[in-house]
Amino acid sequence: MFYEDLDTFFTDFGIEAVYNLVTITVLFDKNYKVIEPFQDGNVIESYGPAATCKSSDVEGITQGERMTINDIDYYIKEVQNDGTGITVLLLSEDAV
Repeated sequence: MFYEDLDTFFTDFGIEAVYNLVTITVLFDKNYKVIEPFQDGNVIESYGPAATCKSSDVEGITQGERMTINDIDYYIKEVQNDGTGITVLLLSEDAV
């Protein structure tokens, strides 16, 4: 079953996060991003933290709620549920 494979994947590659006083396993990514929106060579640089979660672990999560990862409180900026059992949470260290 797909969800059993999902559990194995998160167990093997995930880290602990606390959401709603419950410890869950997430795939955490704090990528450095360079965006080049202009043709003149100017760039925008940014970090884009995100947590990939099993959707069942974050049912009902909404923008503005908090999640703690590696002892840092993050606020949920955006919830992206892909309909396959995976939800990606775009995070910010600043309140939304």
